Amino acid sequence: MISVQRGSPQPSIIALFLVTAVFLCLGDIKSVLGAYVFYRVGGECLAISGIFFIRKKHTANDNTYKTHWVFPAVYVVSILALSVTAVVEDPDRFFPPLVIMLMSVPIYFMSRSHLWKR
Repeated sequence: MISVQRGSPQPSIIALFLVTAVFLCLGDIKSVLGAYVFYRVGGECLAISGIFFIRKKHTANDNTYKTHWVFPAVYVVSILALSVTAVVEDPDRFFPPLVIMLMSVPIYFMSRSHLWKR
């Protein structure tokens, strides 16, 4: 059920939409905004972590993005430290968005399995 035209995992988007709609109906706007921040930061960490993978896999390529390894490493470690600190310091505010974000991972992998393709 991955949309080839749009390149998006439709089941995980639909499931996250339903969970977000429930949070909005309950009046917990802060959790939805917190989830957005976790999505954005998580995506940035994955993208910047990809620099290490690209550098290792395509070392002699002219199109490889070149930067000193310290800068992306410091960024990823600091963002992860801030995210963990936020969840530990105020779990009522930041734990629900973290759960919402982490729910998308198994839903995405389930959508890629043979069970969804039937």
